[in-house]
Parts: sequence; structure tokens; C-alpha cells
Amino acid sequence: MHSQRLTQTLLAGGVAALAVGGFAPSIASAAANNDTVTVAGGSSYTYTFNQSPAIRATAQPNCAVFSNPSPVTLSISGPGVVSSTLVSHKPDCNNALTISPSSSSVNTRHPAWAGGSSMASNGVFTVTLNNEGRTKSATFTLLIPPAKPSSLTVTPNSATSATFAWPANPEPDITGYQITDSAGNSVVDATNAACSGGACSAGPVDLGSSVSGKSERYSLTAIRSCGNASCAAGHITSASAATGSADFPAAPTPTPTPTPTKTTGGGGTGGNSGRGNGGGSGSTSLGTVTGNGGGGGGSHSGAVNLGNADAAGQVSHNLPPASVGSIPSVNAPPLPSVRTSLQPLDPGAPPGKIQYPAPLLAQKHAAAKSIAQDLKSGLSLPPLWRGVAAAAVLILIAVHLRAWVARTEAF
Repeated sequence: MHSQRLTQTLLAGGVAALAVGGFAPSIASAAANNDTVTVAGGSSYTYTFNQSPAIRATAQPNCAVFSNPSPVTLSISGPGVVSSTLVSHKPDCNNALTISPSSSSVNTRHPAWAGGSSMASNGVFTVTLNNEGRTKSATFTLLIPPAKPSSLTVTPNSATSATFAWPANPEPDITGYQITDSAGNSVVDATNAACSGGACSAGPVDLGSSVSGKSERYSLTAIRSCGNASCAAGHITSASAATGSADFPAAPTPTPTPTPTKTTGGGGTGGNSGRGNGGGSGSTSLGTVTGNGGGGGGSHSGAVNLGNADAAGQVSHNLPPASVGSIPSVNAPPLPSVRTSLQPLDPGAPPGKIQYPAPLLAQKHAAAKSIAQDLKSGLSLPPLWRGVAAAAVLILIAVHLRAWVARTEAF
């Protein structure tokens, strides 16, 4: 009985020892975490265009007791990632596992994590090794300048403006473009929204009068985002530029102001005075007309004033001379002498009718007779000058009457 129990005890102990001995390596390896992940020479490495980050990971055995181990995976996260798994491999529970993606699948031109057909975006990327729940990670950075734009077309719209056109850059994180003139001055700061269907344009852009009649050259550069990475300017510009030139037409010559047309106007008609010097004035629709008429000589000149029509609209107009007959002389009777001294009046004399002296009355009748003869002589002139003669006679009458009145008042 005791021997049977001893045998069972020894048998159970052997089975237990065998179990412990058979699974000891797996349990020991599960406790250790000596996994590694490296990217090129170390973490935070910066790559540029058309390079393949050298990613390498080492997974130590990490097998669970009485179970099948899960695949060891190497994945990536960051801007523009659409396929995060880089590589996956079944582990060896007794040997360390080294895994690394192919250089072509992580090339920055068309990496597998960006779908395999798009360029990689700029920014910080994290590579993570997952070994049965144990993780190790490393980072690297992409700060790739945009490629040189392929071309630039400049089309003048006028003597001072132009439209710019160019193909869009292939990078997925282009933020805009800049166009500068030959002096380095920016003439266009266009966002990527200026592009549609792979073609970009800007304009018409006002370039100022300095380009009129000249051949001008312009440069185009692309601007790219830094993604979630930090960079000095906040963006990266293409190292070289596309160029384009255009010949601008000269500015049109200003239209000259029309010269005012001179207008000729006629002089007015004037009346005659006692000595034959007649002045006349008249009016036209263009302004005021003034004229000076000659008497015996018969010359007449007139000036037309165009008013406020134009400063250059003053016109001088000379009328042709007119010949007239001479006015016959008129014999005026001799005037009586005029007494210049005043006779004192007697304040006490009673008022009454003024008694004119007989000689004065005789002179009055003689003057009237002379005036009648002058009037008759004047009326016998041709009709053209009867008016002139009548005016002269009236003036003589007025003169004689004034003299006679003056003499009468003296008495």
C-alpha cells in the first residue's frame, strides 16, 4: 500500500517536472522585452524627396503558454497615411524575429502608406512595433521642398496687365504659388485654390504703367506646407523657379482736344451825328457785336465777341468800305452879340410882361427866316441824305434857339 502511494507520488512529480521543464523557455521569454525599432541612424531623422527611410525592427520571442502567438506587426502613423501596416510576420517562440519593409514600399516618391500612387506629405511620422501587445516606436520627419514648377505662361491683357497660367505641382500639401518680376517684387501670391484639374491661373493682374511697351520676365515658385512638423518660415519654397516672359504693348496715345472753329460775324449798323461820325451797335446769336462807323470817309470796322464760347473764339471782322456823297454846307446866319453883363433889377418895380426890345425881335424874325430857307434847301437833297440834312438843321435850330433864349434871359 505504501509502495503504491510512493509510486503514484513519484509519477506525478515526474509529470510536473516534465511540464515545467518543457515550457520554461516560453515563459521566460515572455517576461523579457528586448524589442527594438530603428529608423536609419536613430529617432527623429529627417528625409527628403525620393528617399526610402531605413526602418528596422527586432522582436524577441513572446509566446503565450499553450496558445498560438499573434503576428508581429510594424505600422506607421502621420499626415497623409491611408495604409498604416508596413509589414506583418509570424513570430518564432524560440528565436528573435527581425523585420523591415522593402525600400520601395516606403520611398517618399510614392510610399505604400500614402496609397502607393501619391507623394508623401510633409510632417512627423511614427513607426510602431507590436509584439504580442509589447510595443516599441521610433519617429522620423519629412520636410521635402516642392519641385520646380514645370512652366509659366504670361499673356498680356493690355499695356499694364497680364494673365499668368501654369501646371499644378504634384505634391499633396501645396499651399500656394508666388510670382515675382525681374526685380524680385511679388506680383502674385496665389493659393492652391487657383488650381483646377491640374491647371492654375491668376489674373488679369494690374502690373502698373512701368511695363507698357516693354518685354518683362517673371519667375514662379511653389510653396509647400511643413505638415505637423516645425520649420523656420512655416512653409517650404521650391529651390528653383519656372520663368516666363511677355512683350507688353505701348499705352495708347491720348486723343487731342479738338481745335475750336472760327466763326465770322457781321458788324452792326450805326446812326449819324452832326459831323458825320456814326457809331453803331448790333447783336447776333453768338454774342455782342460792336462797330465804329466812319462819317465822310465811309469806313466801318466791326468786332464780334463770341462771349464765353471759347478763349480762342474772338474774331475780328472788317466790313468793306462804303462811299457816300459829301454833305452840303449850310449857311447859318450871323449870331447877334450877347451882352455879358447883367442889368440890376428894381426890386420895387411891379411885376408885368417882359417887353423885348425892337432890335431883338427883328433878329428873331431874321433867324426864323434863315431856318426856313435852310430847311427848304435841306429837303431838296436826294432822299438818301434828307434825314442827315434834317438832323443837321434841327441841331442848328437848337443852337439858335439856345442862343436866343440866353440873350432873352439876359434882358
